[in-house]
Amino acid sequence: PSSISFVPSETRTSEVNSDIQEEISAPGFSHAENEESTLRDYLFDDDDDDFVEDARPIEGMSITDGIRYWALSTNATYRSINMILKLFQQARVKVPSTAKTLLKTDRHRSSQIVEIGGGQFWYRGIKRCLNNTEKTLSTQLSLTISIDGLPLHTNSSMQFWPIMFSIYELPQAPVMTAAIFCGPKKPESVEEYLRPMVNEMNDLMQRGIIVHGRHVAIRLRAIVADTPARAFIKGVKGHTGYESCLKCTVVGKYSQAGRTMTFPGTNAPKRTDKSFRDNTYPGHHKTETPLVDLQFFNIINDIPTGDRLHCIDQGVGKHLVLGFRDGTLGKQRWTTKQCLQISEDLAKIKLPSEIHRKIRPVSQAHFWKGSESASFLHYAGFVVMESHLPDREYRHYMLLFCAVTLLSSSVYKEKWRLAGQLLNKFIEDFASVYGERYISSNVHILQHLFEEVERFGPLSSFSTYPFENQLQHLKKLLRSGWKELEQAINRLLEYEEYYVGKAHMASYPSISKRGNIVTFNLRKDFMLQNSEKNCWYMSKDTCIYQFQTVNGQPDDGNLRICGRKLKDKSLAFHYPYDSSIINAFKGSANNLEMSFVYICPGQVK
Repeated sequence: PSSISFVPSETRTSEVNSDIQEEISAPGFSHAENEESTLRDYLFDDDDDDFVEDARPIEGMSITDGIRYWALSTNATYRSINMILKLFQQARVKVPSTAKTLLKTDRHRSSQIVEIGGGQFWYRGIKRCLNNTEKTLSTQLSLTISIDGLPLHTNSSMQFWPIMFSIYELPQAPVMTAAIFCGPKKPESVEEYLRPMVNEMNDLMQRGIIVHGRHVAIRLRAIVADTPARAFIKGVKGHTGYESCLKCTVVGKYSQAGRTMTFPGTNAPKRTDKSFRDNTYPGHHKTETPLVDLQFFNIINDIPTGDRLHCIDQGVGKHLVLGFRDGTLGKQRWTTKQCLQISEDLAKIKLPSEIHRKIRPVSQAHFWKGSESASFLHYAGFVVMESHLPDREYRHYMLLFCAVTLLSSSVYKEKWRLAGQLLNKFIEDFASVYGERYISSNVHILQHLFEEVERFGPLSSFSTYPFENQLQHLKKLLRSGWKELEQAINRLLEYEEYYVGKAHMASYPSISKRGNIVTFNLRKDFMLQNSEKNCWYMSKDTCIYQFQTVNGQPDDGNLRICGRKLKDKSLAFHYPYDSSIINAFKGSANNLEMSFVYICPGQVK
């Protein structure tokens, strides 16, 4: 969906930097048609269940399949399942006698667990996971591997370190778990932990795999992780080290005032794959890593650092909001009155149903989840903070907002280089606006985003958001603090026996009515509804409409969307570029034409 903002106050105007203006004026910019929203991966929250469109229909299921589906989809305990089974048995309905029989739980899976340094390790294998995927017409599958730590309990140090992966060509396929390490701390040996995955990936990349009777080539697209995990798997200095940047040879400066490591500058020489493998960075390396044995893999370029979740949403974006609120960036903090006003403005914002989690008050910003920080950066921040920041700080924040927006969608591919320029200016101005001691590792990493987006695609295409959701799902599978690894294995393989995720394929467009509410699902993740928060849409000629209803049937080819046109709109901002570049405008929701306008679905941007 297009980005449409209704801004309550006049935005400030200013002269645009000449280099930036030249980039905006470059020819060749066009909007992609019917592109699925690339923001959904990090604005969608799996904990919310008020927008489920792929629920599996239970009509036609046998009693046993229905109970099994209920048990797995709700993560029911064995005790609850056994009670249900007994009730059916008392009613003389033939069902399995126990929960383990129903779910086909293997009682001997503990034999697959091995001891390695620091804990226990279960390696399921990538090939086995791929054999359970749906049929695909693709002759190549590109894998994105994720590695991260997961604390299991608040009163224990026990943690999981799963090795998970997703398939780029099958975006609707679930994240799969290839291995899990369990111990009181991270694995002691990166060699023992990663060697099985490295060996299997090399074999798969050389030989390919037979999936559903077809030969499919396998490629390792990227390895994603948060900052500590990246340092661990590469065997290099952590983010507090002087030479810790994974992308360039910048040498950090220790700030006595802030007691932090800072990374000023944007022109340090880039690291190279050959130099890393030749071990020519003594101040960067700590230990050997089996990742250097991965074939067809660039150990510098194919491990991105600009993860959307940790670097931007929970990193720089959230850090700025907390700095404004608490005065921790060397500037005067917001007053209580300002915080209340911003929170009231946030409460008034009507985010569409595709974005589930509301943004909590700014007083709770330190508790914001990544999806809240992303929504604030993309939709709310530039509006609600305008009258509460000095002009210099606001203009600096706009550099980040505008750059990240461009890098978040392939719609703006022609402007990605412009986004890189904006981020470099954001970093260069950081020292003069706030002070050099606030240029953290996350701020420094922003200068590498453009190259990573050029290599992999929009930010969401190499984000850890999907893997973070799977981590939380993995944690919810545990029913006690006893034999956590065995529990996780059982639950994962029970799901494999009866794949819950095989939802029916929804068809688009679709129309539904409930009372006076008309819901029109134009395409996946783009819903129009005659309600306050789902009613706005933009046509390809950039006219803005308020949805009223839709006429016709989805299968007759004569659908017409009925709406009332917004009479007047103006640019939402002018710096660092005109907001029309990202289709952001301001206007009054009450200033609508009286007559209805009918357009076909293909005319909606």
